[in-house]
Amino acid sequence: MVISNGRFVAKQRITMIGPRGRIDGVAVVGPIVEATQVSLAMNDDEKLGLADDPSRGVLLVGPGGEAKVVASE
Repeated sequence: MVISNGRFVAKQRITMIGPRGRIDGVAVVGPIVEATQVSLAMNDDEKLGLADDPSRGVLLVGPGGEAKVVASE
């Protein structure tokens, strides 16, 4: 689905897994950028277990594989 100005939301959804929890059905928004970015809603960091230590990062899992994403310094 096209949002505007070349941005889109992919039909495929992924799972975001943190140290203490997971969120299924996460939307992927484009266009493609050089570095993967993860945006969390207000309480997602707590649900995933990142509230105390965001440097632990999350694992993004989809049909094409998985990728670990950690907070930049």
